[in-house]
Amino acid sequence: MRKLLETAGTVILLIGLAGCSAQGNAGSRPKGRSDMFETKGLPYPIRFANLQANSCLGLPLKLSGKVAWGKPYGDIETPRLPHTTLVGAGTVGVVTGTELLLFGTAGDFRKLIPIAENTPVQFGARALADITPGHLLEYRDLQGNLQLEAKDIPALEPWTRVLILLPSENDIVAAIQFTGGPHREPPRYDVYRMPIDKSARAWSYDGDGVIDRVLLTPDGASLLALHPDRAVRIALSDGATEPLPLPLSDLRSVSLGPNGEIVAIATLKDADRPVAALVACTPRGELLWQYPVASSNREQPPVVGPDGRVFLVDSGRLSCIQNGELLWKYDLSGGPHVWLTIASDNMLACLDGRHLVLFDQNGGRLFDIAVGETDETFSAPPAPGPDGSLYLAGNKKLYNIR
Repeated sequence: MRKLLETAGTVILLIGLAGCSAQGNAGSRPKGRSDMFETKGLPYPIRFANLQANSCLGLPLKLSGKVAWGKPYGDIETPRLPHTTLVGAGTVGVVTGTELLLFGTAGDFRKLIPIAENTPVQFGARALADITPGHLLEYRDLQGNLQLEAKDIPALEPWTRVLILLPSENDIVAAIQFTGGPHREPPRYDVYRMPIDKSARAWSYDGDGVIDRVLLTPDGASLLALHPDRAVRIALSDGATEPLPLPLSDLRSVSLGPNGEIVAIATLKDADRPVAALVACTPRGELLWQYPVASSNREQPPVVGPDGRVFLVDSGRLSCIQNGELLWKYDLSGGPHVWLTIASDNMLACLDGRHLVLFDQNGGRLFDIAVGETDETFSAPPAPGPDGSLYLAGNKKLYNIR
């Protein structure tokens, strides 16, 4: 890639181990660290939840429609704007633009951890990873205690974004977008794998342009960097790349299906007139089907269920589509935000404003309840817990639905 170290606006996570289990010496590694970010087999597949907006979770929901509790965000009454809710072993994490708030699964507030603005947080089996306001990568246990700290990360400038952060025992995978900065330099992005205790990368890939999303494939083996009109597959093992020409342009909201299908709102390149549609392509980029849309919700990408059916928010309506055919639809309330979470049996939790609606696979409403105060807003999808309950992060409180 261009000499990114010479470009102040480009972030490279250059990591030098500073060590630190809570009482460890510099450079020491906590005991039992080998599975701290393991995600395979977890009841809540965290590796997908905060990357694909709760598609392909494979987790059942066991809900009767009761609000078990609502807990404020610590002692500070200032409203928050959560954008991600994560569930780990006995811990719920609520991520805002500058904070990570940790709760126990019973709603007990544990800790507020400052993070760098608009950077991702990743949960694993026994640990979490975040980037501090001082732009240090750090590992913590799920109670929030510092386990491992990394340093020497160049400043995250306002015109850069961390698109993805995948931590492991020995290294990290990251994708950084540079959008041009004040001097209007050509936008570009950098994807790489780097050991946490070395400055040299295991591999890296540099790409031109702006990508909105980088998704982890359902087999966990690759990343998919999504351009407006094409995709690039990047192998996690060695960084090998494969360009994927797509029959699409103006690629917008995107998710991946259970077999790696690309499901997106986009415009077909060979269409008689440029009209947006919900489209599905094979992992190789061949068109499978399309379905017309009017004015789709860009906040919530299409949600893909375990059998490939797709749930879409479009023009005030929730639609369930399979193989390009409409299975059922539901008129929404017209609130400011709509969020979706799919269960393993195609049951769908829909957070419509402050109303939580649970649908069976045929579109039948199992319940419809109001959550929170009348002026409360929800800006993150519901997060399922391993017990089948749901966690909803409002701007005032965190709620548990059973």
